[in-house]
Amino acid sequence: MPHIRPAHARRLGPLGLALALGLAAASFLAVDEPAAAPPAAATPTPAASPDLTDFPARLAHVSQMRTGASRRGVVALTFDDGPSAYTPGILKVLKRHGVRATFFALGVETQKHPVLARRIVREGHRIGNHTWDHPDMRTLSDDGARSQITRQQRLLRQATGVTPTSFRFPYGATDARTTAIVASCGLRPVKWNIDTQDWERPGANRIRAHILGAVRKDRLNVVLMHDGGGNRANTVAALDRTIATLKARGYRFGVV
Repeated sequence: MPHIRPAHARRLGPLGLALALGLAAASFLAVDEPAAAPPAAATPTPAASPDLTDFPARLAHVSQMRTGASRRGVVALTFDDGPSAYTPGILKVLKRHGVRATFFALGVETQKHPVLARRIVREGHRIGNHTWDHPDMRTLSDDGARSQITRQQRLLRQATGVTPTSFRFPYGATDARTTAIVASCGLRPVKWNIDTQDWERPGANRIRAHILGAVRKDRLNVVLMHDGGGNRANTVAALDRTIATLKARGYRFGVV
């Protein structure tokens, strides 16, 4: 349980404090999983329908996974700090494998690449809020932290037509006060339990080895990667073989 300073407790009040403690104790993780495939006549195969407009239709049959048991052996790929010039390469690999992912987008990058933000949603992926320009939220005032969130919410809604419901803290840096602010904006924080450290650009093979060595069949595996914030060629290169190997080992894929 995180330590809450008295000043923060007074600012939050009883209701806000209870909410913050409850959220801090939760895992904040939920995924969707493709259900059993419908008959081939109702769902075209990728080879028969390679165009982008077909992709969401092939992934439309999803069911919400609510129990701990149903999350086991699921891999949720997440990408932070985009969209960027590397996002199309990632989308191409995901499409080839029929895998959905979650993209936590920055406002400054969404502003530059609104077409890519729309493409993420159009191709059946989830898009989440990663603040406007990636500050440590703990260093901001209440109003400043709230502005980071709501400004990006408005832009994503305008760019994609959807309103995100998930949020990822920059650097994973959070406390009870900022968690309560995120909740007050109608968002759920999403953590990770596998950090590929791809931002260090260790090479595609090391990124792949890190993921394959860290996934477990007894839990939901939320993998942190990046499609923005620098050169992400290694991340793109690692993705194809990683997904193929995980599928061969019996892992399923979902979105947060």
